[in-house]
Amino acid sequence: LNGYTDIIYKDTDAYWLVGSTPNVAGPCAGGSFASTAVTAPSALPLNTWTHVAETYDGATMVLYVNGVQVANQPQTGLVASTAGSLMIGGNANVTGKNWSGLIDEVRIYNRALSASEIQGDMSTALQRPPAPTGLRVAGHTP
Repeated sequence: LNGYTDIIYKDTDAYWLVGSTPNVAGPCAGGSFASTAVTAPSALPLNTWTHVAETYDGATMVLYVNGVQVANQPQTGLVASTAGSLMIGGNANVTGKNWSGLIDEVRIYNRALSASEIQGDMSTALQRPPAPTGLRVAGHTP
């Protein structure tokens, strides 16, 4: 793969998870709080559904592929609070940083998950909420 393949990007570099970069074949994650990215040792397989997750608890960044921890590194610092856009599957501000596959069931938490929680998210589909009932169009009388 050439270029960056953004899976999740919080503008401006607050945090990100990419499938690959020009310098790294595998997924990596980081943000403006990190001195370097936490990087998986190998590339993601092509044409195969793969679960990718990253956690950061203020002391360690951890990267998971298919529920298995593949990399970690010590890191301290606060994740920047920014009004920037949260982008899934690319970066609207930079041409050519789009993920070239399908993305589904994105979950973003305000805390670091444990390994068992990552595995649970990987194996448990998100539940679609029930359709709303009792809706009416404002200003319309039936």
